[in-house]
Amino acid sequence: MKQGYFFMYMPLEPQLKLKFQYQNLMQNIKKYKRIFEEPSSSYRDILYGEAYAKIKNLKYSDNISLQFNIDGIPMYRKSNYQIWPIQCMINELPPNERKDHILMCGLWIGPHKPNMNVFLKPFVTELSNLSRSGFKWIDATNSKQIVTKVFPIICSSDAPDRAAIHNFIQYNGKYGCGFCQHSGERVERGKGFCRIYPLQQPLPEIRSFEQCVNFAEEASLTGKAVHGVKGPTELMKLYRNFDLVQSFVPDYMHAVLLGEKGHLCLLNDFALYIKEFESLEARLADAPDIDIFVCSVGPLDGCFEVFLHFCLKRSVDWAELGLPGYSDDSFVMAQKALTVSSLTHSTGNRKYLTNIFASQTASQIARKFAASLILT
Repeated sequence: MKQGYFFMYMPLEPQLKLKFQYQNLMQNIKKYKRIFEEPSSSYRDILYGEAYAKIKNLKYSDNISLQFNIDGIPMYRKSNYQIWPIQCMINELPPNERKDHILMCGLWIGPHKPNMNVFLKPFVTELSNLSRSGFKWIDATNSKQIVTKVFPIICSSDAPDRAAIHNFIQYNGKYGCGFCQHSGERVERGKGFCRIYPLQQPLPEIRSFEQCVNFAEEASLTGKAVHGVKGPTELMKLYRNFDLVQSFVPDYMHAVLLGEKGHLCLLNDFALYIKEFESLEARLADAPDIDIFVCSVGPLDGCFEVFLHFCLKRSVDWAELGLPGYSDDSFVMAQKALTVSSLTHSTGNRKYLTNIFASQTASQIARKFAASLILT
């Protein structure tokens, strides 16, 4: 086990057949699909998306589409061994039922990342067959045999794994964006370097499937990456149902749930304070005695006041744009700033900052929270 690599593939077809025959999924799917038969000006689900509309076979009620996810997790803490599953979810099920019917069809176990083309080969082969011929199952409600075709339309993975699946250069390399042809800029950071992607005018060209195929062929002949493409990938065989560029979605978990969008907002709106914090780190590194450094740190009143204003303003902006999740995140950041300030400021400053919080936030919950923090 310590020295080996293990790969198991569990075909999708028998899993789908069992679920449709014995768990009565098709009734729920048809009921949910009827909601989307009427046109709408808003995107409420995947079924309203452009990629979904392009696949004409999905208009037939018996056919379904999948989104799949590939990611690696360590088997044990402080272990090099990793588990890489391929998981699929049926898009036509109601959102509250989708996670109850996750399909796992591939599992890689080893001390390193799998070779993605080897890892994906049986998965892609089966998906190609399912989209062309479908699978047969018996409807328990009327004892009729039904043929259901399956179409992959979305893949969700984090940035490093997305690059490996694409067979592209990673985000920290030249042309590391999987969606456009921005080459990026290499800049110094601390004792090393990093690659940034500043806004360009005109905007960089968006990648296309045909372009990626041409770059992959050239990279295979030369042995060098071409515009970030290192070579072909198995997923190219799923075209036209699956687009190598447009079928990959941004990573919601890291970008939103783990706070990266909040971090980017801070980098954008607090450039001056970022520099001050960097100088603070330099002072810490140069201080011969930690006591001298601690005694040299001044009050943080101004920083907290501006940060509080920023969080509350962001919360209101997100709410006005109809993005309550973003608004709630900004509100929580304001709460944390206020809580920290209550530990580091005098009573007068705590009351002052709390008044800012209460007066600038329209929500009654915010006012109630602020009132509970006023210290007398």
